[in-house]
Amino acid sequence: MKINEERVPHYKLKKVPINEILKKVSINRDHLKEKNTWYMINGKLCFFKPRNDYRILGELISSDIQSSLGMDPVIYELAYINNELGLVCENFQTPSNGYYHAMDLYRPSISSIKSWGPYSFKSLYDYFEVKIKDPALLEKIRTQLAELFICDYLTHQEDRNYNNIIFQMKVNGITHELGKIPSIHGKDIIDISLAKIFDNEKCFSIGRDGVYDYNLNKEWDSAFLATPDTQKGFYEDGIDKNLFDFYCEYTDLSKPFMEKIVDEFDSKKILEKFQQGNSQVIIKPKNVSYIDSLLTNRQEGIFKILNM
Repeated sequence: MKINEERVPHYKLKKVPINEILKKVSINRDHLKEKNTWYMINGKLCFFKPRNDYRILGELISSDIQSSLGMDPVIYELAYINNELGLVCENFQTPSNGYYHAMDLYRPSISSIKSWGPYSFKSLYDYFEVKIKDPALLEKIRTQLAELFICDYLTHQEDRNYNNIIFQMKVNGITHELGKIPSIHGKDIIDISLAKIFDNEKCFSIGRDGVYDYNLNKEWDSAFLATPDTQKGFYEDGIDKNLFDFYCEYTDLSKPFMEKIVDEFDSKKILEKFQQGNSQVIIKPKNVSYIDSLLTNRQEGIFKILNM
């Protein structure tokens, strides 16, 4: 990996104080303290992730993959802020919507989702059936979550924990304000979608130092299981248990997107961008070969399940 310095802007900036950030975003204060590198760039509130290692590839490439599949990821750009290299993205939260991390829903003061079991696709699936009365809206959020789950398999994203899924919601009886995360106990969700997808730096099993850890026998150690009881590992023919259980349980939701990945996804087209001189990051041929092989192997795993 080589940074194309001519394409990376430099800024001298002061951090935006937490109290000012909370006027523009709804994030639990304790969580915000851990990630308090927010700056105003060209008049826009932006989040900065200091990174100067191979995690940069996870964010940039997975974002392009998600976009190519019709998903809605955060768009990251490299920048130097106060001489420190990192990834910058614009704040995507807007007034009038409520923003809830999955983590927020697991706080008893916010919702009763814990009654549906530990964090997993099934728990979210079952919980929203109670909270959402509109069948089309329920189908939409379930489909978005299913696509996220499958795309995480494709990119070998292992860190889809409940801190990096955000729901953009409107809840009956609540006037949402940025900076606040009100309880939704006893209230129906009247509009919901996944907010932009973010935090994909642990994709592709690439270590911070560029060590490539993926091989055909490496199981997908995902934080986001199909059900709380799903086992990690493989069935016969190298079929991933987590994805297979997900497909069997939620075939109607998962099959169209899995077919799209098999029929339309082209990893080489995604990676071509990072081999050109106009990219902020230029990837060495061995990196390209490694990521292309991983994506091809995961694509083949989806093909096997569809053809069982």
